[in-house]
Amino acid sequence: MNKTILLAFIALISNGFGYFLNFNQKAELLLSGKITDTSGNVYNIRIVPGYLNAWDTGLDFWDDGVVSQSNGLRKIGTGLLKIPKSTLQLKAYFTASPYEGIADGVHQGNSIQKTIYTEYMGTELIGAWKKYFKYANRARERESFGWWLSYPWAIIKGTINSTFRITTGSIASIAVFTYSFALRPSHEILKPSVLMVFDIVAGTFKFLIGNGEIVWGFIGQQIFLGSIIPITSNTWNTVIGVPLAFLGKAPTAKSEDGWWVIMLPESPAYAEKLKRDLKDINGELNLDSLINQAKTTFILEEILNYYRIQRDSSLDTLQLQIKEVNVQFEKLRDSLYNSHGLKLRYSPNYAQKSRYFTQEEDRYLQKVVLEYLNNDSNYSSMDSLKKVEFLNFIVQNNGGAILRAPRNKLSPIDVKSTPSTVIGEEIMQIKAQ
Repeated sequence: MNKTILLAFIALISNGFGYFLNFNQKAELLLSGKITDTSGNVYNIRIVPGYLNAWDTGLDFWDDGVVSQSNGLRKIGTGLLKIPKSTLQLKAYFTASPYEGIADGVHQGNSIQKTIYTEYMGTELIGAWKKYFKYANRARERESFGWWLSYPWAIIKGTINSTFRITTGSIASIAVFTYSFALRPSHEILKPSVLMVFDIVAGTFKFLIGNGEIVWGFIGQQIFLGSIIPITSNTWNTVIGVPLAFLGKAPTAKSEDGWWVIMLPESPAYAEKLKRDLKDINGELNLDSLINQAKTTFILEEILNYYRIQRDSSLDTLQLQIKEVNVQFEKLRDSLYNSHGLKLRYSPNYAQKSRYFTQEEDRYLQKVVLEYLNNDSNYSSMDSLKKVEFLNFIVQNNGGAILRAPRNKLSPIDVKSTPSTVIGEEIMQIKAQ
């Protein structure tokens, strides 16, 4: 017991004796949490914060608190100013803008209503009835099989078409009327008031945020972070730092462990520390092998970068050549078409269809076109493979036009018309117009 007291007393009054900290190191540890050895190496003692560090950190948080309070005051001012300025939105009522908007809505509504009643429920509906009776007359004149049912069938289709158009047209008309005389006027009339309320809410929100920043700056940053934490740190610094200052062993480059006691980069022995750390890491990761692989990879990538540049240059040249060849081809193509008085309308790659056809449509198109080619003396003697190629060319580029022919609209190939399908047929007919 007496020996322990004696050692403690010696540590308190001594200047180190090579084992304990000298007076300068004791003061440095307590003030900064660092120790500088006799060789000039600086060590960070992680467990000791240092009195000066704690107060410096506290002062920084007090400065941050002032900035937060300043920002808060600015937001409060902006918010308070925005609230009365919101009434300026009401001046729109004394301009032509809302009334022009109402008139524009009425004009749009009238235009759409005209389309609904004169076209959708007018000329197009009358045209559908004329078309169905035209086909019924043709069936009667040609005495087609069961022609005497063609007129009732035309009446059924016309009635369904009329019902669909009148129903949907009426609904659309009501919707347009509601928009023109209720929704659009309400929007134009309420818009300035809504914008004023929005500005009031935005100003109030800024006012509240500003108050929040002031409270945070004072209580959070200045009181808690800037005062309580430094006081707590200094208390801890006294509790742990004072005993260590008088009883702790002076650190050396050899005793530095990189975790509990850390040598700082400004130390003269820092390079040796790195070598020692790399040696420790190498024992775990085989660092020599990793570095050699990285070095080899880096050199190879440098070599490959040279060839990448060469490749990109060659590709750029090739792209220019391809572009020039395409330009020359397009000129030749245009010249050929112009010499025959034709406009370019077909895709050179006729394997790409202008639209996708169903199997049923494709079969019908091929049948129609092939029948025409077989009956045309200019094509009947064409080589069979060439004829198939030409057939596909026509179908894929003109199939849409052929399918839009009236006969096909009236009676799609291989599709039966029944009471259960006629409604769908009429809807599709209306959509196609």
